[in-house]
Amino acid sequence: MTHSHPAYKSMFLAIDLESEVKQKLAQTLYLDLPKSEVRKQYPRDFHITLGFIKDVKWEDRQHVIQLFKQLEHTPTLSISVTGVVALGQFGQILCARFGPQEVLEELSEQANKLLTKYTDYQFDQSYAGYIPHTKIQTLKHNLTETRKAEILNTFRKLADKKIQFKTHNLALMERKKHHYQTIKLYALQP
Repeated sequence: MTHSHPAYKSMFLAIDLESEVKQKLAQTLYLDLPKSEVRKQYPRDFHITLGFIKDVKWEDRQHVIQLFKQLEHTPTLSISVTGVVALGQFGQILCARFGPQEVLEELSEQANKLLTKYTDYQFDQSYAGYIPHTKIQTLKHNLTETRKAEILNTFRKLADKKIQFKTHNLALMERKKHHYQTIKLYALQP
């Protein structure tokens, strides 16, 4: 029996977060609000995207997977939550923002250079500027602007609590139905 697969599938390179870090982010940054106002992102899906690769051809997947092995010489990263940011067309996606910005931006650029040098792909440049973040929760569309502002102010205060951690892996990932799936982990140097 042969398994069918899509001709194209988008992938993304991310910083993999340890389970303890994911739980700490959820415990610290989830808003205690009814489901009618907010939809929480599952902690298992928390990650820091370095770059999104649109529509990778099935026959190119293994090549993309292999080329990011060159990043395994990267030292373990010390990361912290530096604040929050509201993203999305209507500012409805509430995210934790991470730093140091320069280090994460440099790693993203390095990965994109590998991608463009050895493939016909590049990281999606649809958004102006790289913002290292992970989605924590999404505001429902039926909220008034006043209520959205109140919730965002509360969310900003939660991010005042310092969360610092080390990360030991990068991950090449893809969406699998309603969640994200790791295709390949790349261990960073201790």
